[in-house]
Amino acid sequence: MLNTGGLRTSIEPGTVTYEDFFAVLPFENQAVVVECSAQQVVALMRRSINTCGEYGALIPGGLRVEFRRRDCSVEPGDDNHSELVSIQAHDGSVLYPLPEGASTSTYRVVTLDFLAKGGSGYEAFGDCRQVGSLGNLRQLLAHHFKDAHFEWGDAVDGRFRDLKPL
Repeated sequence: MLNTGGLRTSIEPGTVTYEDFFAVLPFENQAVVVECSAQQVVALMRRSINTCGEYGALIPGGLRVEFRRRDCSVEPGDDNHSELVSIQAHDGSVLYPLPEGASTSTYRVVTLDFLAKGGSGYEAFGDCRQVGSLGNLRQLLAHHFKDAHFEWGDAVDGRFRDLKPL
């Protein structure tokens, strides 16, 4: 999970250079692996939807999050009337609402060291246990995309979906 506050610009269509990665990710953030309970992931997503999509919202990978925002006319982070509807992992397991009688699972989450320390108001990350470090995020992504010859599409995948108020 990354936060939108750490992404500083967009990448234009065409050839992507290391300088492009540096412009998008100018910080020396390390990618770390943390173990979080379903309740901790729920707390993180609740905080994220309260931002109304402004700075600091989390970008989840491997999750489908559905929510309703009630009042985005307030300051970012203050939509206390937003409602988390559901969270489902890519494997189909439900994190929220947790089915009655279901045991809570632990999830491995890759995030930034800044967020893992509770940065940008994501204190719930501070309660997760760090279990690994992967290195500088910018360098990891640059190497991955260079080696994978990856092409982005412009399709929206629906992983973070506002269902709109009833």
